[in-house]
Amino acid sequence: MGRSQRIYVDLDDVVCQTIELLVDLLAAEFGRRVAVAEVTCFDLSASFGLGPEELERFMDRAHDPEVLQRYQLRSGALEGLAGWRGQGREIWIVTGRPASAAPGTRRWLERVGVPFDELLFVQKYSGRTYDPGDDGATVAVEELGSLGFDLAVEDSAEMAVRLRDELQVPVLLLDRPWNRDLPDEPGRLRRCADWAEVLARAPSPPGR
Repeated sequence: MGRSQRIYVDLDDVVCQTIELLVDLLAAEFGRRVAVAEVTCFDLSASFGLGPEELERFMDRAHDPEVLQRYQLRSGALEGLAGWRGQGREIWIVTGRPASAAPGTRRWLERVGVPFDELLFVQKYSGRTYDPGDDGATVAVEELGSLGFDLAVEDSAEMAVRLRDELQVPVLLLDRPWNRDLPDEPGRLRRCADWAEVLARAPSPPGR
């Protein structure tokens, strides 16, 4: 019998509705209203019009333990992950959040009932400060190659390209305003409108 299929599942904007909460937080903290459809740049300093100090303050607030509990599940994510787990697939929740957010992130995952085998904090993006936190060190993107992922579900175009090209991991890309310049490439990267399409496009686990 072969090993279980191991799936990398991004957390923000894949499992939970992150940008929806962040635009509300921007309005509350800075009095600025930005529609989700207008967030066409993954760099929030550009999309939200925040300077370096404002962005740092905003991201600190976004990772506050109380704010982390306000995130809502993305439609279909819980059912999809439960189905994969029931088929014997390994679910690794992967996030670019700072590892200091680990306790609040784990608490949210467990509270809303997300099934997963591992929670992994990855230094996905340059220009951001990372810290070891209390729940294990953040790993570099390059280290993902040694973990044997068979499939990835992402929303970041930058990470999708790195997974596809550098790590040779097939990617299912959840369609979002900030990733629409990235074209489909059958067998390597496929755009999905929602979780129903993610499940439909995911290859069957070995032995099925």
